[in-house]
Amino acid sequence: SAKALLNEMPNQYEAIVFYIEALDKADMYEEAIDYLTVMKSKAGNPVGWPWEPTLAYAYYGARRFDDASDHFRTISASTAYDPVTRMDAESMLVEIKVTQIVMDGLAGIDQGQKSRAEGALARLEADFPNHPDTLGYRAVLLAKNGHTDEALQLLLAKKTEATAQGLPFTQQDALADVYLERKEFGKARSATQEIISDPSYDLAMKQEAVLTLDEIALAE
Repeated sequence: SAKALLNEMPNQYEAIVFYIEALDKADMYEEAIDYLTVMKSKAGNPVGWPWEPTLAYAYYGARRFDDASDHFRTISASTAYDPVTRMDAESMLVEIKVTQIVMDGLAGIDQGQKSRAEGALARLEADFPNHPDTLGYRAVLLAKNGHTDEALQLLLAKKTEATAQGLPFTQQDALADVYLERKEFGKARSATQEIISDPSYDLAMKQEAVLTLDEIALAE
């Protein structure tokens, strides 16, 4: 096992990578955080620590977004990291911020707090107008407010664009949500199943899709 290999060769780079990858695949992010934090402490918490990006992503995987942002911000600001790593960190800071705003907006929708839900969209459109999740959230909010035709048209147009470019449609989950809101359960199920079967979607999105299938089954 990955743990046994690490115990045999605790300082071997390949063993460390194998262990962390195994934790990642098992969604054991807290274990990865604990391991990396101890490893960093033993190294003396050096500036430019090479495993810092891995630790930042572990916090992100654990959905500890404030902690993840702190670490990505450290990477972005440090000349000890190469330009590509720093740019990736800056990109992740954007992803985290967008995710937090969308989560806040969705909570507002679920709790019937219209101003909160609409405020989230206003922030997204002001600060991240071209981010794909801004489109997805706008469509979901439209659908929840009864404008399902407009929401569907918006998403299908963007999906056509993505397909024409040979790209995965990042808002496939939003499309399923809109179909569900329209009570088109077969289309909602097909849209969700597409996420599960298409290898271009990541594990987190596939896991959410499995939960969505349960939600569709309950709604029918």
